[in-house]
Amino acid sequence: MLKLLSIFSVFLGAFLSFQIQPMLGKLMLPHFGGAASVWLASMMFFQSVLFLGYLYAYGLTKMVKQRRQWLIHSSMLVVALLTGGGLDNQMPLIDTASAPLVNVVVALWQKVGLLFLLLAANGVLVQHWLVTSKQLSSQFSKHWYAWSNAGAMLALLSYPVFFEPRFALLLQLDFWKLLFSGFVLAVIALVFYLSKATHQHDLNQSASNKTRFNVFWIILPMLGVTMLMSTTAMMTQNIPSMPLMWIAPLVIYLLSYILTFAKSARLLNEYQVPFTIFVVVSAMLMFAVGSWFSFSLQVVVYLTILLLGCVLCHGKLAEIAPDNSLGISSFYLCISFGGLLGGIVVTILAPLLFTETLEYPLVFILLASCLCVLQGKQVGKWQAPKLSNTRLNLQRFVLASLAVVALFGTFYLNQLQLRYEVAAERNFYGKVSIRDIELDNGDIERRIVDGSTVHGWQRFKKSTGKMRPISFDEGGLDGLYYQQGTGIELAFRQIKHLPHANIAVIGLGAGVLSSFGKAGDNMTFFELNPNVIDFAHSHFSYLADSQADVSVIPGDARVNLSRKAKAREFDLFVIDAFTSDAIPAHLLTFEAFELYQQHTSEEGILAIHVSNSHLDLTRVIQQHAQALSLEALLFRHLPENGGLASDWVLVAPSNKLAMLKQLSGLGYLALNQQSGLDEEVIWRDQHHSLFSLLKI
Repeated sequence: MLKLLSIFSVFLGAFLSFQIQPMLGKLMLPHFGGAASVWLASMMFFQSVLFLGYLYAYGLTKMVKQRRQWLIHSSMLVVALLTGGGLDNQMPLIDTASAPLVNVVVALWQKVGLLFLLLAANGVLVQHWLVTSKQLSSQFSKHWYAWSNAGAMLALLSYPVFFEPRFALLLQLDFWKLLFSGFVLAVIALVFYLSKATHQHDLNQSASNKTRFNVFWIILPMLGVTMLMSTTAMMTQNIPSMPLMWIAPLVIYLLSYILTFAKSARLLNEYQVPFTIFVVVSAMLMFAVGSWFSFSLQVVVYLTILLLGCVLCHGKLAEIAPDNSLGISSFYLCISFGGLLGGIVVTILAPLLFTETLEYPLVFILLASCLCVLQGKQVGKWQAPKLSNTRLNLQRFVLASLAVVALFGTFYLNQLQLRYEVAAERNFYGKVSIRDIELDNGDIERRIVDGSTVHGWQRFKKSTGKMRPISFDEGGLDGLYYQQGTGIELAFRQIKHLPHANIAVIGLGAGVLSSFGKAGDNMTFFELNPNVIDFAHSHFSYLADSQADVSVIPGDARVNLSRKAKAREFDLFVIDAFTSDAIPAHLLTFEAFELYQQHTSEEGILAIHVSNSHLDLTRVIQQHAQALSLEALLFRHLPENGGLASDWVLVAPSNKLAMLKQLSGLGYLALNQQSGLDEEVIWRDQHHSLFSLLKI
């Protein structure tokens, strides 16, 4: 029974620890504008609490007698169970518009801080208790990691495949709380059976058995987490932020630990130098041109680089691990502290130091440097194959040369990317830059770029050292998503007869749409990223030159709209909200469409920009339109003389769209009306998945 309870508590604890992470990340997303960095902030939080949990376990085992350890830990679990944390679908009452990183951490602590801390500590405590139990120390300790990893893997793999597609988020959280109750009961039962075990090992270590601290116990885990989080940041920069894109890198990261600590990656360690060269060079290239590739190719390449990099990193960590079980708690504590530092590097330091995601290639260069230093220096229970001094020196030389050349190469590639930039800022919501491109005729095309995606431009003519904006009538919008013949241009043409049109736009960009406003119109822009607002005012003239009365409201559109009276005040409601090349999912749920309808006049038009390299959003929009008794038309514009192709879906009553059909001729596609609503396609706040809409 003791063995069964031990395995069950370790397995279930790991399962709960890893399954709650994507659940809460998904819960946080809509409250922080759907930004991909919400998951990165969540990962930093979980790394921080993991360290606190290990610190709690370390202090408990070092300073408290074992029977009191059982009592304290069991009591804490019961308190956490009875208080329940904040595991519901409601957000704490905090201001999510300011200091988003801090607010994500605060919100997560209020919801799951104590529960996750105890789950993190439990595995270490159970292992310590069993090592001191004469009955199980020899047979359980070597299986502890296997069961823990199995629970974590099952949690990560089952969430996007089974739980997310089938259950609403609130139901997922209820199921998690039920499993947590079973976990608490299992730990209490384990403590009861342990209390009957009278034989315990002598925990006093002789001087010869004391474990010496190694600084690379912290550095290597820090690099591992930095690789994990920077890879996730690169993947979700252009690929929609969703649990699948969060979990895939995390599975790879965990798999690298399993392989290396089980000695299953010996081949990779034997060919360490060529694999390191491949990883470093590939990371440099993906940093420079990764956004050029298709969705599926990006995922495969990023995950391959991450797997090889983490196996190299954690393989070296396994080689320098302590060789006695009593020193393992210090080792775990160092690993968790290194993970915390890695989270801080990606979420706090990198945005302050770099406008580009330079932390991605740099972490692999640092890995090569560490492998160079550690080459031929192994301590602990594993010994790498012994090499001659000549071969060791050659490997060190190659790795050192690789690090130096790659460092200069990375900064050279970065300078090539920055050669057109006149301004750039990076914050919680990502990088926004301004680029000036000189055209063949001498005009300047000023672009606003979010991540790697162009979100608008304005053309200027050079004259006497100054730049004059090219007007709408002179073809200033040619080639843009909003040029003549696009769906959005037709929508504005449809409301042109209104003397005082009221227009809402989610997503500011360069402010291009304000040029469609005429005298007497009122245009309200909702923009999440404060850097975009600053750049639209300081580097473009659209807002200042607009004939309409223009206002910009900072913060998430749904949050701001929910605070306004439902007055059906807008004649045209535009959704043009991109985070790089991904649309925040919470702006396209059925509840969001209901909110838009409550703020749109009965004859009003809802225009959604669906140009996207990775997602086909038309099925979702068609279902929402049908549920609201509206019609949806897709307007696909392919410019003949270059420029940006655009897809716009216009949603309105049938009689309103009949006029648009006449305006556009045959330049539209009616989205098929289904015989009934398909709940599998309709997105709801509590239940939606992007996976079925991916263009793979």
